[in-house]
Amino acid sequence: HTVEVPGTEVTIPLMPTGVMQGELPAGNVYRLGDVMYDFTATLSDGSTFTLSNVLQEKELVVINFWATWCGPCKSEFPMMNAALLQYPNVDCIAISTTDSRDAVASFKQSNNLSFNMAAQGAGGNLNEKFAVAGIPHTVMVDRYGVVVVNEVGSLPNLSDWTNRFDRFVGDEYLPAIWGMEDGPIIDDPTLTPPEDIKPFVDPSSLSDVKTALNAGDEFSFRYQAKDVLSKDDENYDPYSWGWSVRTGLDDNGSDISYVRPTNTAIPSDGNDTSIDSSYAILYADVTVKGGDTLVFDYKVGSELKCDILYILIDGVIVKELSGYQSDKWYTCYAYVFTDDEAGEHEIAFLFNKDGDKTAYDDEIYMANLRLESVGDNVSDSNDALIFRYAATVPNTDEGATTQFKKYITPVLNEDDGYLHVGSADGPILFADLWYATQWSDMSVWQLAFSDYCVVEGFNYRGAFEDYAWAANNNIISEMDMHGLVPVTPDLRDLLNIMTKYVPYTEEWDNFDGEWHENEWLEICCYYQPYGNTPHLEDPLKTITFDAAVEVFEGDNTVDVPFAMTPRGFKYKFIPEKSGIYHVFSTGSVDTFAFLVASDKKTFLGEWDDLVQAEVSKDENGVETADGNFEFYWDFEAGETYYLLFTTFLDQVATYNVTIEYVGETYTYMENAATAIYSANLITGELFIPDAIDYTYDEENDCYRYVDEEGNVGSPIYLDISRPTTFMWKASLYDLAVHYINNDIPLEQRELYINGVDYSDMVRKYGYKAIMTSGQYKGYVLVTKEIYDFLYALTVHSAHEGIFNSWLTLCYYEVTIGGDN
Repeated sequence: HTVEVPGTEVTIPLMPTGVMQGELPAGNVYRLGDVMYDFTATLSDGSTFTLSNVLQEKELVVINFWATWCGPCKSEFPMMNAALLQYPNVDCIAISTTDSRDAVASFKQSNNLSFNMAAQGAGGNLNEKFAVAGIPHTVMVDRYGVVVVNEVGSLPNLSDWTNRFDRFVGDEYLPAIWGMEDGPIIDDPTLTPPEDIKPFVDPSSLSDVKTALNAGDEFSFRYQAKDVLSKDDENYDPYSWGWSVRTGLDDNGSDISYVRPTNTAIPSDGNDTSIDSSYAILYADVTVKGGDTLVFDYKVGSELKCDILYILIDGVIVKELSGYQSDKWYTCYAYVFTDDEAGEHEIAFLFNKDGDKTAYDDEIYMANLRLESVGDNVSDSNDALIFRYAATVPNTDEGATTQFKKYITPVLNEDDGYLHVGSADGPILFADLWYATQWSDMSVWQLAFSDYCVVEGFNYRGAFEDYAWAANNNIISEMDMHGLVPVTPDLRDLLNIMTKYVPYTEEWDNFDGEWHENEWLEICCYYQPYGNTPHLEDPLKTITFDAAVEVFEGDNTVDVPFAMTPRGFKYKFIPEKSGIYHVFSTGSVDTFAFLVASDKKTFLGEWDDLVQAEVSKDENGVETADGNFEFYWDFEAGETYYLLFTTFLDQVATYNVTIEYVGETYTYMENAATAIYSANLITGELFIPDAIDYTYDEENDCYRYVDEEGNVGSPIYLDISRPTTFMWKASLYDLAVHYINNDIPLEQRELYINGVDYSDMVRKYGYKAIMTSGQYKGYVLVTKEIYDFLYALTVHSAHEGIFNSWLTLCYYEVTIGGDN
């Protein structure tokens, strides 16, 4: 630090670690290699986490950004938790980007997680300081306060965590950045990557590989990128494994030759030798004509989503293969070249493998690589969906006003509400919101999240957020389509705004010419089916309101395939006639339902906030409901209502939902008071906060409900045959019968009050109530005699002096529908 006046005292605050005091300057975000400013966050248990304090004792801090609705986040937590338990010198704080502290605390407890967790906004909105757009997002800060890891994506294997921890802990550690090709920040020639991650299995010769693949002369193979002539070339990749030739049997028992990556099976010396994550690349140059299809046969037995064979054409991933399919050989239709793509292309077969061998043999076999013309004889429909861009043929003409020469024609399908390619029956058009596109190196969501899409003072970040959230769900990820979302007319309009108003920068490399009406299509893609392959179905079915599945009167089957937040899979109900409908579930799990209005925003209530049916109870007063929901609602004909279905704790399940018409009106019994009591904070007086107003109807000898406007309504009824809020262990009738039948001494009877035994009276009324049929079964009209008994009972009990506590045993009639 320098000042103008020599001798001026300068105070430089020093921290026990390399972290800095103060705040990150406004408008800045953390990047790899930055030194962090100190921060304090409130944890889910109410304690605090201060970075500088933690780094006095720990060698590494993990900052993980997540949310309870994020499937990939939850998939990495078990291994993250296990790794942290193995490394006591590493600490962690997992900060939710959307959840409250109560929700985080509940999630942590229910999932038995030991590391620190915090709610949305913790650390002074730390997620914004790291420009978190996609989750899970993991940051690691070393002992010097330096950001050494900053990456988006799930780390579902134990080695994903332990490999990183090993890099940054230990007495020999010097500052380094994860993934830096040039090694540590400090130039120390003794710190080199471990030798065992370099290939130590000799690959087969390229000529043998070509023969084993039964590839024609149109294919030319290599192990390195183009123009790399020798190991002395500066572009030579010393960590790319080769491929080896093998022989075996096909599905008919005949001999077959094939190739597999050499990193699929590491030679064992008796010590179970293993390596960290590795990759093997086989390049092929090929000249194609329009209509040629890249085809090969394969068998795969690998860890799903962890050990993956990628097929890239000119650097673009067009297919991924992983999981267990090694029971037989399959045919992969990787790509169909269009007339515009005729010519020479580079194909890369890249097998990326983690260091774990937790599932299957981490193997991929390839045979019979060829070019075909695809007809109607496609044998494996799952592998005949071809990835396509919506904009093709780069426009290099002088004075070109568009980046591409050809754009697909989007057509709205009125039935599903999506834009399709070429016609309403064509492939669904998708927008890529999470990754770089042909339009920009910066993702659409990153631009929106970073507040770059602001037009005339209106920020479109929130408008993009719903679509970005949908593109991050489990179903999309499992289909190898993470980041993609079907295009609705509303999303098309947003993409038009994005492409029209977000300015050009070299960093983003977005289009710098005049905006044109097809520019938004440079963000889009689709999957074209070939042969007899069906079109790709809507991957967001029941995930978003736009993709809600319609349910009807009668029985309906609903699915809860994974944890969903905001909670509930979307279904829609359009009643044919107005009136009261009874909606209920049947199944073996605890079910939940939520009702949303046609605007997709107005929350009408959870199922237990809505008009409910009577809860059945056994002879001991225990509810016999099996956890299924049941409610009544007044629906308007032709209006669209959204029903959000899920299960308790998001248990995966399929269950039945029945919707039945009841009539124009429905009358039910509502609690006259549910709360036990509350206290006036000023006077200390106890009272029942939600008790209804009432009056005595002398002419009919009954007590009646009085509404807020003073209108006298329904009589009040005592629930004498079931437990209530007041008498929760047993019903009044059960108590009376028990006392009388067992000749219980008067002084031991709760119904013996101030020298009067009410047992016989209660038994008489109770017997009459349980013999009554219909909606009044179990209820007794509150007459003056019954009121005097209830008043004596509640005053005699722990409710002494609490006004209107007798109402906690009572109900009144409410009618919905019609003119009510």
